[in-house]
Amino acid sequence: MNEQNLTYIENLKLKDVPWDRLSCSYGTAELFAQILNTLTKAVTKSKFDEKELSELLDDIFGECEYQETFWHATPFALVFLVRIYKS
Repeated sequence: MNEQNLTYIENLKLKDVPWDRLSCSYGTAELFAQILNTLTKAVTKSKFDEKELSELLDDIFGECEYQETFWHATPFALVFLVRIYKS
């Protein structure tokens, strides 16, 4: 991966992604920012609700991949999911 791509990924913010124009399994990805924000908050709690976390992950993964198809929103969602994982 070149330096320009890495810089873009490092500086990408949720609000910079046109979620409402990116396709996902069931239409557009307009709910991704909300799901990712909620997921971030759920993970950063000292005691998170495992059921809530599981439902959020099911939501985002179900939207990113369906019947072995990855959608336009998937690479952007992965940037934020990796950030959440690393935190």
